[in-house]
Amino acid sequence: MIDNELQLMTEWRYCNVRDGHKVPYPNNWQNTPLKLNEVTSNNIGLQLGEHSNGICAIDLDGEQAIDYWNTHFPDYDIDKIPTIMWSSGKAYRIQMAFSVPKEYWPVLKRRVINTLEFRWGGQSVLPPSKLIDGREYFWVKRPSKNHLLPIMDDVLAHWLNLLYQDLVKYDNLPKITYNNTNFDEEFVNILLEKISSKVGNLRGDYDVWRTIAWATCSAIGMNSAKMLMLYYWPEKTNKEMNTFMSYKQGVGPTIGTLMKMSGISSNERRVLELEMRIRKMK
Repeated sequence: MIDNELQLMTEWRYCNVRDGHKVPYPNNWQNTPLKLNEVTSNNIGLQLGEHSNGICAIDLDGEQAIDYWNTHFPDYDIDKIPTIMWSSGKAYRIQMAFSVPKEYWPVLKRRVINTLEFRWGGQSVLPPSKLIDGREYFWVKRPSKNHLLPIMDDVLAHWLNLLYQDLVKYDNLPKITYNNTNFDEEFVNILLEKISSKVGNLRGDYDVWRTIAWATCSAIGMNSAKMLMLYYWPEKTNKEMNTFMSYKQGVGPTIGTLMKMSGISSNERRVLELEMRIRKMK
Protein backbone atom coordinates (compact mmCIF):
# COMPACT_ATOMS: atom_id res chain seq x y z
CA MET A 1 0.00 0.00 0.00
CA ILE A 2 1.56 3.30 -1.12
CA ASP A 3 0.83 6.56 0.68
CA ASN A 4 -0.65 9.14 -1.69
CA GLU A 5 1.57 11.78 -0.09
CA LEU A 6 4.60 10.20 -1.73
CA GLN A 7 3.13 10.80 -5.17
CA LEU A 8 4.09 14.45 -4.67
CA MET A 9 7.79 13.68 -4.14
CA THR A 10 8.77 13.04 -7.74
CA GLU A 11 12.54 13.19 -7.12
CA TRP A 12 12.56 10.70 -4.26
CA ARG A 13 13.69 7.12 -4.83
CA TYR A 14 12.82 4.13 -2.71
CA CYS A 15 13.60 0.55 -1.70
CA ASN A 16 11.53 -2.44 -0.66
CA VAL A 17 11.41 -3.10 3.10
CA ARG A 18 10.40 -6.39 4.74
CA ASP A 19 6.87 -6.43 6.12
CA GLY A 20 6.75 -5.72 9.85
CA HIS A 21 10.41 -4.71 9.93
CA LYS A 22 12.87 -1.98 8.92
CA VAL A 23 15.14 -4.24 6.85
CA PRO A 24 15.52 -3.34 3.15
CA TYR A 25 15.83 -5.97 0.43
CA PRO A 26 17.04 -7.52 -1.84
CA ASN A 27 20.84 -7.55 -1.78
CA ASN A 28 22.35 -4.54 -3.52
CA TRP A 29 19.22 -2.48 -2.85
CA GLN A 30 21.49 0.54 -2.30
CA ASN A 31 22.45 0.49 -5.97
CA THR A 32 18.98 -0.17 -7.37
CA PRO A 33 16.83 2.84 -6.46
CA LEU A 34 13.15 2.36 -7.24
CA LYS A 35 10.53 4.76 -8.47
CA LEU A 36 7.39 4.79 -6.38
CA ASN A 37 5.45 2.62 -8.83
CA GLU A 38 8.26 0.02 -8.74
CA VAL A 39 7.97 -0.66 -5.01
CA THR A 40 6.38 -4.08 -4.41
CA SER A 41 6.52 -4.35 -0.60
CA ASN A 42 3.99 -3.07 1.92
CA ASN A 43 6.72 -1.31 3.90
CA ILE A 44 8.74 1.30 2.01
CA GLY A 45 12.10 2.96 2.54
CA LEU A 46 13.35 6.31 1.25
CA GLN A 47 16.83 6.07 -0.27
CA LEU A 48 18.80 8.92 1.26
CA GLY A 49 21.55 10.87 -0.46
CA GLU A 50 22.30 11.19 -4.14
CA HIS A 51 19.64 8.73 -5.34
CA SER A 52 16.90 11.08 -4.08
CA ASN A 53 18.55 14.26 -5.32
CA GLY A 54 20.42 14.99 -2.11
CA ILE A 55 17.93 14.21 0.65
CA CYS A 56 19.15 13.77 4.20
CA ALA A 57 17.10 12.77 7.22
CA ILE A 58 17.88 13.99 10.72
CA ASP A 59 16.73 11.26 13.07
CA LEU A 60 15.97 12.28 16.65
CA ASP A 61 15.87 9.03 18.61
CA GLY A 62 14.71 9.88 22.12
CA GLU A 63 14.94 12.63 24.69
CA GLN A 64 18.74 12.74 24.60
CA ALA A 65 18.69 13.54 20.87
CA ILE A 66 16.07 16.23 21.31
CA ASP A 67 18.11 17.77 24.14
CA TYR A 68 21.17 17.75 21.88
CA TRP A 69 19.23 19.49 19.10
CA ASN A 70 17.80 22.12 21.45
CA THR A 71 21.24 22.78 22.96
CA HIS A 72 23.10 23.17 19.66
CA PHE A 73 20.33 24.68 17.54
CA PRO A 74 18.21 26.76 19.93
CA ASP A 75 16.96 28.97 17.07
CA TYR A 76 15.11 26.05 15.46
CA ASP A 77 12.10 24.86 17.41
CA ILE A 78 11.38 21.39 16.03
CA ASP A 79 7.63 21.95 16.22
CA LYS A 80 7.93 25.08 14.07
CA ILE A 81 10.26 23.84 11.33
CA PRO A 82 8.03 23.63 8.22
CA THR A 83 9.77 20.72 6.53
CA ILE A 84 8.57 17.14 5.96
CA MET A 85 8.65 14.98 9.10
CA TRP A 86 7.51 11.50 10.09
CA SER A 87 7.62 9.16 13.08
CA SER A 88 7.39 5.48 13.93
CA GLY A 89 5.09 6.26 16.84
CA LYS A 90 7.83 5.74 19.41
CA ALA A 91 7.91 8.43 22.12
CA TYR A 92 10.35 11.28 21.44
CA ARG A 93 11.15 9.82 18.01
CA ILE A 94 10.95 11.91 14.85
CA GLN A 95 12.74 12.23 11.50
CA MET A 96 13.08 15.48 9.57
CA ALA A 97 13.89 15.61 5.85
CA PHE A 98 16.07 18.30 4.25
CA SER A 99 17.72 18.84 0.89
CA VAL A 100 21.49 19.30 0.77
CA PRO A 101 23.38 21.40 -1.83
CA LYS A 102 25.07 19.20 -4.41
CA GLU A 103 28.58 20.47 -3.72
CA TYR A 104 28.52 18.76 -0.31
CA TRP A 105 27.31 15.35 -1.48
CA PRO A 106 30.77 13.77 -2.02
CA VAL A 107 31.90 14.37 1.57
CA LEU A 108 28.74 13.55 3.49
CA LYS A 109 28.12 10.33 5.35
CA ARG A 110 26.07 9.04 8.24
CA ARG A 111 26.99 10.42 11.66
CA VAL A 112 25.48 9.62 15.04
CA ILE A 113 25.95 11.70 18.16
CA ASN A 114 23.94 11.47 21.39
CA THR A 115 21.24 9.39 19.62
CA LEU A 116 20.82 12.19 17.05
CA GLU A 117 21.62 10.83 13.63
CA PHE A 118 22.50 12.69 10.46
CA ARG A 119 21.35 10.11 7.91
CA TRP A 120 22.88 9.92 4.43
CA GLY A 121 23.42 7.10 1.97
CA GLY A 122 21.18 4.54 3.68
CA GLN A 123 17.40 4.41 3.89
CA SER A 124 14.66 5.60 6.21
CA VAL A 125 11.37 3.75 6.57
CA LEU A 126 8.37 5.92 5.64
CA PRO A 127 4.61 5.97 6.21
CA PRO A 128 2.46 3.91 5.87
CA SER A 129 4.93 1.17 6.89
CA LYS A 130 3.99 -0.97 9.89
CA LEU A 131 6.18 -2.71 12.47
CA ILE A 132 5.62 -6.14 13.90
CA ASP A 133 4.89 -4.67 17.35
CA GLY A 134 1.86 -2.84 15.93
CA ARG A 135 3.36 0.62 15.53
CA GLU A 136 2.65 2.39 12.26
CA TYR A 137 4.70 5.14 10.66
CA PHE A 138 2.79 8.39 10.23
CA TRP A 139 3.38 11.91 8.91
CA VAL A 140 4.11 14.52 11.51
CA LYS A 141 4.31 17.12 8.74
CA ARG A 142 3.05 15.69 5.47
CA PRO A 143 4.39 16.56 1.99
CA SER A 144 1.04 17.95 0.85
CA LYS A 145 1.17 20.71 3.46
CA ASN A 146 4.91 21.29 3.92
CA HIS A 147 7.80 22.01 1.59
CA LEU A 148 11.06 20.09 1.64
CA LEU A 149 13.38 22.68 3.18
CA PRO A 150 17.08 23.11 2.41
CA ILE A 151 19.15 22.12 5.42
CA MET A 152 19.97 25.15 7.55
CA ASP A 153 23.51 26.46 7.05
CA ASP A 154 24.55 26.15 10.69
CA VAL A 155 23.08 22.63 10.97
CA LEU A 156 25.01 21.56 7.86
CA ALA A 157 28.16 23.22 9.22
CA HIS A 158 27.77 21.30 12.49
CA TRP A 159 27.42 18.01 10.60
CA LEU A 160 30.46 18.75 8.44
CA ASN A 161 32.48 19.70 11.51
CA LEU A 162 31.64 16.37 13.16
CA LEU A 163 32.86 14.55 10.05
CA TYR A 164 36.01 16.67 9.93
CA GLN A 165 36.78 15.96 13.58
CA ASP A 166 36.47 12.25 12.84
CA LEU A 167 39.07 12.57 10.09
CA VAL A 168 41.64 14.48 12.14
CA LYS A 169 40.89 13.06 15.59
CA TYR A 170 44.05 10.99 15.69
CA ASP A 171 46.25 12.97 13.30
CA ASN A 172 48.33 14.50 16.08
CA LEU A 173 49.12 11.35 18.03
CA PRO A 174 52.81 11.14 18.93
CA LYS A 175 54.80 8.93 16.59
CA ILE A 176 56.23 6.62 19.22
CA THR A 177 58.09 3.53 18.03
CA TYR A 178 57.34 0.37 20.00
CA ASN A 179 59.00 -2.99 19.71
CA ASN A 180 56.06 -5.23 18.88
CA THR A 181 57.79 -8.23 20.44
CA ASN A 182 57.02 -6.65 23.82
CA PHE A 183 53.30 -6.93 23.22
CA ASP A 184 51.13 -9.96 22.74
CA GLU A 185 47.50 -10.51 21.88
CA GLU A 186 46.46 -10.41 25.52
CA PHE A 187 47.95 -6.94 25.95
CA VAL A 188 46.19 -5.67 22.81
CA ASN A 189 42.97 -7.23 24.08
CA ILE A 190 43.28 -5.16 27.27
CA LEU A 191 43.74 -1.99 25.21
CA LEU A 192 40.74 -2.77 23.00
CA GLU A 193 38.58 -3.47 26.04
CA LYS A 194 39.42 -0.02 27.38
CA ILE A 195 38.83 1.58 23.98
CA SER A 196 35.46 -0.14 23.48
CA SER A 197 34.13 1.34 26.71
CA LYS A 198 34.92 4.81 25.34
CA VAL A 199 33.84 4.63 21.71
CA GLY A 200 30.76 2.40 21.89
CA ASN A 201 29.56 0.20 19.01
CA LEU A 202 31.03 2.40 16.22
CA ARG A 203 28.05 1.72 13.94
CA GLY A 204 28.19 5.23 12.52
CA ASP A 205 31.90 5.90 12.85
CA TYR A 206 33.88 4.22 10.07
CA ASP A 207 37.04 6.32 10.43
CA VAL A 208 37.50 5.53 14.12
CA TRP A 209 36.80 1.84 13.47
CA ARG A 210 39.39 1.77 10.67
CA THR A 211 42.00 3.49 12.84
CA ILE A 212 41.54 0.86 15.56
CA ALA A 213 41.49 -2.03 13.06
CA TRP A 214 44.69 -1.01 11.29
CA ALA A 215 46.51 -0.24 14.53
CA THR A 216 45.53 -3.70 15.78
CA CYS A 217 46.78 -5.28 12.55
CA SER A 218 50.08 -3.47 13.06
CA ALA A 219 50.40 -4.86 16.58
CA ILE A 220 49.37 -8.51 16.23
CA GLY A 221 48.80 -9.26 12.54
CA MET A 222 45.69 -9.27 10.39
CA ASN A 223 44.20 -12.64 11.39
CA SER A 224 44.41 -12.01 15.12
CA ALA A 225 43.21 -8.43 14.59
CA LYS A 226 40.09 -9.68 12.79
CA MET A 227 39.22 -11.96 15.71
CA LEU A 228 39.56 -9.22 18.32
CA MET A 229 37.73 -6.64 16.22
CA LEU A 230 34.89 -9.12 15.71
CA TYR A 231 34.72 -9.65 19.45
CA TYR A 232 34.48 -5.97 20.41
CA TRP A 233 32.70 -4.53 17.35
CA PRO A 234 30.97 -7.51 15.66
CA GLU A 235 28.36 -5.64 13.64
CA LYS A 236 30.71 -2.97 12.30
CA THR A 237 33.57 -5.42 11.67
CA ASN A 238 31.38 -7.83 9.71
CA LYS A 239 30.16 -4.94 7.59
CA GLU A 240 33.66 -3.56 6.93
CA MET A 241 35.60 -6.84 6.60
CA ASN A 242 36.94 -5.88 3.17
CA THR A 243 38.72 -2.90 4.75
CA PHE A 244 41.30 -5.29 6.20
CA MET A 245 42.48 -6.01 2.66
CA SER A 246 43.54 -2.35 2.34
CA TYR A 247 45.88 -2.56 5.32
CA LYS A 248 49.58 -2.14 4.52
CA GLN A 249 52.23 -3.22 7.02
CA GLY A 250 54.32 -0.32 8.27
CA VAL A 251 51.87 2.33 7.08
CA GLY A 252 49.34 4.07 9.28
CA PRO A 253 48.47 3.80 12.99
CA THR A 254 50.38 1.49 15.34
CA ILE A 255 50.05 0.14 18.84
CA GLY A 256 50.95 3.62 20.06
CA THR A 257 47.60 4.77 18.71
CA LEU A 258 45.82 2.04 20.69
CA MET A 259 47.64 3.10 23.84
CA LYS A 260 46.68 6.71 23.31
CA MET A 261 43.06 5.87 22.62
CA SER A 262 42.79 3.52 25.58
CA GLY A 263 44.05 6.13 28.03
CA ILE A 264 46.34 3.57 29.66
CA SER A 265 48.78 5.15 32.09
CA SER A 266 52.54 4.68 32.05
CA ASN A 267 52.38 2.76 35.32
CA GLU A 268 49.68 0.44 34.02
CA ARG A 269 51.70 -0.21 30.89
CA ARG A 270 54.86 -1.03 32.85
CA VAL A 271 52.96 -3.47 35.06
CA LEU A 272 51.46 -5.21 32.05
CA GLU A 273 54.83 -5.37 30.29
CA LEU A 274 56.36 -6.97 33.38
CA GLU A 275 53.55 -9.51 33.64
CA MET A 276 54.01 -10.46 29.98
CA ARG A 277 57.77 -10.93 30.39
CA ILE A 278 57.17 -13.20 33.35
CA ARG A 279 54.66 -15.27 31.39
CA LYS A 280 57.08 -15.65 28.49
CA MET A 281 59.84 -16.85 30.83
CA LYS A 282 57.70 -19.69 32.22
